[in-house]
Amino acid sequence: AFPGLGGVPGGASMVLYAAALTGTAAFLGVSMNAPLSALTLLIGFTGQGTSAWLPMTVAVGTAVLTRRAWTRVFGVKR
Repeated sequence: AFPGLGGVPGGASMVLYAAALTGTAAFLGVSMNAPLSALTLLIGFTGQGTSAWLPMTVAVGTAVLTRRAWTRVFGVKR
């Protein structure tokens, strides 16, 4: 869906790398409770181009909104 989120050239490893990078961004955004910092760190450390920002931002935003909804529905305290 997002071919700009690349990794190692060639083969299925590129797809796995893109999925792992997007999942890592979402996990860091929720676990650190700092989504913008997580995105900035991950993009900086991995050297991704601007085409990778959209899928990573969507993943982090979805994860943060899901966590907030879960907290409201089930009353989990931080």
